[in-house]
Amino acid sequence: MRLNPEFRRYIWLEISPQRLIAMPAILGAIFLLLWVSGGDEIALRHWSLGIYLLLVLLWGPRLAASSVVSEIRARTWDWQRMSAIGPWQMTWGKLFGSTIFVWFGGSICLVVFAFDLLLSGRGGELSRMIFLALACAVLAHAVSLATSMLWERRRGVEKRSVVAQPQFLGILVGGYTFFEASGYFGAGSDELATLVWHGMTFNLDRFVLVSVAIFLAWAVLAVYRLMQAELQVRQRPWGWAAFAIFLMVYLSGLPALPPEHMGTAGLLTARLLLALAVALMLAYATYFLFEKDPISLRGLDLVLKGGDARRALRLLPQWLIITVITALVALAFVISVLLLNGLWVPSEILFGMGFRQASVLLTVGLLGFLLRDLAIILLLNLRGGRPHAAALVYLLVLHILVPALMGVLGLGGLAGLVSPYAQIPLLPLQDLFSGSAPVQLPDYIVTDLVPVPWLIAVGPLPQVALLFVFLAGRWRRFQSAIEESLAHEAV
Repeated sequence: MRLNPEFRRYIWLEISPQRLIAMPAILGAIFLLLWVSGGDEIALRHWSLGIYLLLVLLWGPRLAASSVVSEIRARTWDWQRMSAIGPWQMTWGKLFGSTIFVWFGGSICLVVFAFDLLLSGRGGELSRMIFLALACAVLAHAVSLATSMLWERRRGVEKRSVVAQPQFLGILVGGYTFFEASGYFGAGSDELATLVWHGMTFNLDRFVLVSVAIFLAWAVLAVYRLMQAELQVRQRPWGWAAFAIFLMVYLSGLPALPPEHMGTAGLLTARLLLALAVALMLAYATYFLFEKDPISLRGLDLVLKGGDARRALRLLPQWLIITVITALVALAFVISVLLLNGLWVPSEILFGMGFRQASVLLTVGLLGFLLRDLAIILLLNLRGGRPHAAALVYLLVLHILVPALMGVLGLGGLAGLVSPYAQIPLLPLQDLFSGSAPVQLPDYIVTDLVPVPWLIAVGPLPQVALLFVFLAGRWRRFQSAIEESLAHEAV
């Protein structure tokens, strides 16, 4: 069997005779020192696992994050892209080849850790701990590599943050997953504990292990899809949309909602509300993570004018897809609210009106403000410069600073004209889901002029209209500049 050429190249680069000798010698000296100094098996177990985490969860993500960035900086990435190596070979070659040395040292630590578990009579935990240690490490590496590839496409490779930030994110995701899933420094694993997910009861330990495996698969798939894009392989933009749908289904099923007073329709409505919250967060993440360059938009515009639907499907931007998905989830939530029967319809009013009417208006307002924020981001991207930093500042001002100033000035009830998020968190959702009467809302967010849901629903409409007028004008100027440039080159 032929070895992956990219993986083999990393073996030549990373595994030298000096390293083959130094890593086992240093680790062996550390473990020998612990043994002869009278340390018990618990100390040896903690040290072996701690060194493994230092190597694989701290050092490993940096190596993974810099695997593609270092190639671009060394001007060897174009040569690799033109080679015969396919995207899958390049994916696991970079993912495991760039980190092969830390895996070499980490495997030694895992052997010591497993041997200590067996000697201490905890062999039943061995397979679970080894799986989590391996899976969370690969998860951290995959997250770091995928994030660095996104960062370098948007920011270039000159800044140190293109490696440091993906490394930190990989450490955060991998470390949090390991410590939460293993319970190694907590109460440990309870084999009898259960978890209710979408009304189905699962063994908690198995549910956690399966969840880790699924999220690991998504992370590796993300690296593969980004590698396809780097190698100019044609692909349809289904990956992020599929992950968004999965995450909405997964997270909306975790809260344990009491079914006895809510009924099937009430449970569905509550789940859709949670899914809508996840969709909104994913939408904003998509707006900042993925490209929105005008050249790609112009390519899509030309393909649509040419009537090539299949090619247009491949060129659909991720921000458009996630916006459509969010709108569909919002529509499903509104329909479920309108179809609710009398078993679970809170009798108390929300913001001065009935539950159904308030829920519909608030949902419409959330979508309206989402479109407003998207228009701001697109408008700044057409200007160039540092659009994401500017967009982040403007959105923070609109959603935090301005509502806070309005509250101080006694105009908090009108904050819905600027942002819905200053008032949505104050809704007593926990009381609605538990069936008890909602608490009285603070006076400073209530206005006697217009009910707050109407403000939130109507407030973004003129803003969206004005911003899209500006956006259309700027797009026409961009198109004219491109056409003039092409005409000048033709002459």
